[in-house]
Amino acid sequence: MSRVFIFIILLAITSLAHSQLREDKSVYIGEAISVINIELSSSPGPAGHTMKDLNRDDSEKDTFVPVVSVSFKSDSYPGKSFAGEMKVRGQSTRAGSRKSFKITLPKGAEKFLGQRKIHLNRHPYDLTRVRNKLSFDLLKTLPNMTSLKTNFIHLKIDGEDYGFYTQVEHTSKGWLKSRGLDKEGHLYKAERFRFKREVDKIKLKSDPTYRVEDFEVALEIKGSDDHAPLIEMLDAVNNKGNSFEAVFKKHFDEDNYLEWFATTILFGNADTSSQNFYIYSPQASSKWYFLPWDFDAAWDFYGQPDQLKNKMAPWHFALGNWGNVRLHKRFFETKGFVSRLVKKIEELKVDYLGQAKIRALLDSYKPVVFSEVKRKSELEHLPTIGSTDGQKLKEFEGEFNRLENVVEKNYKRFMNNVEKPMPVWMDEPEKKSGKKLSFSWEDSFDPQGDPVTYTVQVSSGPLFRKSDLVYEARAIKDHKHISTKRIRGKNLFFRVLSVDDKGNFEVPFDDYWDKKADKVLWGLKKL
Repeated sequence: MSRVFIFIILLAITSLAHSQLREDKSVYIGEAISVINIELSSSPGPAGHTMKDLNRDDSEKDTFVPVVSVSFKSDSYPGKSFAGEMKVRGQSTRAGSRKSFKITLPKGAEKFLGQRKIHLNRHPYDLTRVRNKLSFDLLKTLPNMTSLKTNFIHLKIDGEDYGFYTQVEHTSKGWLKSRGLDKEGHLYKAERFRFKREVDKIKLKSDPTYRVEDFEVALEIKGSDDHAPLIEMLDAVNNKGNSFEAVFKKHFDEDNYLEWFATTILFGNADTSSQNFYIYSPQASSKWYFLPWDFDAAWDFYGQPDQLKNKMAPWHFALGNWGNVRLHKRFFETKGFVSRLVKKIEELKVDYLGQAKIRALLDSYKPVVFSEVKRKSELEHLPTIGSTDGQKLKEFEGEFNRLENVVEKNYKRFMNNVEKPMPVWMDEPEKKSGKKLSFSWEDSFDPQGDPVTYTVQVSSGPLFRKSDLVYEARAIKDHKHISTKRIRGKNLFFRVLSVDDKGNFEVPFDDYWDKKADKVLWGLKKL
C-alpha cells in the first residue's frame, strides 16, 4: 500500500471525524469536586479604570466597558502567579449584588486551568449555586452532545471576600481542538437568533455593507468568519417551498438536535428560543450542531421561593415556547417529527438523567457547597425570602434538595402540554362602526396535525374568570374576527385561544405587566 494511499485514507478518516459531533470525553477524566481558592489583586487598567468602576458596570449595552489589570495566585498552582486583564461579564446578572468576571491572560502566558480566558460566574439569582455545574456534569455522559468543564471557586479581590463562584470553560477554537472537533470550523454563540434570514445583519464578509457589529447582534462569531455555510442553511430553513425533511437531513444531525432539545426540555431551560446555545459546523460538512450554554434559569428556577410570584406561561412547558423559532417551527409542523422528540425525551430520562444519577451528583457537591454557603460572604447574598441566617440556610437546603425531582417534574409538565396547539401573536384590535371591534392574529397549527380553531375572549379582569367575560366567540376558523356586538367597559383585557378538536388549548405569546401586583401576566393584552 503506497504512502499516498495511506495518507488519503487518514485524511478521509479525519474529515469524517470532524464532520460528526463526537466529543473526546477523555478530557473529563480525573475532574475533582473541590473548591479552588483564588486571591486576586487589582490595579488600574489601560484606561485607568479600577474595581470601583467594574462594580458599577450594570449594563452590557452601553459604551462603558471598564477593564482593570489583575494579578492572582491560587492553591491549584502553588508558588505560581498569573497576570492579565479583567472585566465584568454577563447580561441580567450584572444587576446582582456581586458581579461575574472574565479574566484574559496574555497570549503565550501559562494558562490557568487550561484556559487563557477565565469565566468566573457568580450565579447571583440561583439559590442552589449549582444549576450550571449540574447541567454540564450530566451532559458529559451524552453521546451526541458536548459539555464544558466547571470548577467551584472561592474568590477574594484586594483582600475582600467575594464568595462562591463557578468557573465555566471558555468556548472557542481551542475548545473545539481539545474536544477533537474542527478548530477551523464555524462556531457562533446565539445572542438574538431565531434562525431567521436577517439579510440586514447576516451577510458575507465580502459584502460592502457588512458590519461585524450588526452581525453579532444576532450571532457572536467564535470560529470561522466565512458565513456562506450559515447563510446557505438559513436560506434553506426559511424557504417554505422546499421539503423540510430534506433540509433537516442535509443541514442538521438528528441525534444531536434531539438530544439538545430533549435535555433543554428535561432541564427546563426555556430561555433558549433565541439565546443560551451555540451552533457549530465543521468545514467538511453541511451539517450544523447545537452546543449547550447557560442553565442559570433552568431546573425549575421559577419554583424558587423568591421567584414564585413570577409565574411562567403555560406554553413555557410545551413546544410553544420554541414556536417562534423558524427551524423548530418547521420541525414541529413536519408529520411524525414531534414523536421522535418525545421518544428521545423518554430515552434520556431513563438512560442518562435518572433521579439516582442526579442525587449522586448533588450528594458529591453537598460537602463543598454547604461549607461555602455557610460563610458570611455568601449568606448575605443568597436570594432568599427569609432574612435570618437560619431561614436562609433552610431555604437553601430545601431548594438544593428539590433539584433531585425536577427532571421528572419537567417531563410530566411537558407530556401534559405536548398536545397543545402553537400560541399566536395578537394584533391590536381595530374599531369598527357601532363600537364593534375587529380582532386579528397569527395562524396557529397543531404539532399532531389536529384541526385548530380560535376562541376570542374579552374580560373585565386579567384572570378571565367566567363571571368576568364581557364577550366570547368560539370555533373561529379564520385568523380574524369582528365582534357580533358592541364591547363596552373600562380596563378590559382580550386574548385569542388556539383550540384543537380534542379541546386542548393554548394562550397567546402576548403578556401584560400588572403594575399593582408587580408581575407579568401571560397570554393576554389590555384593550
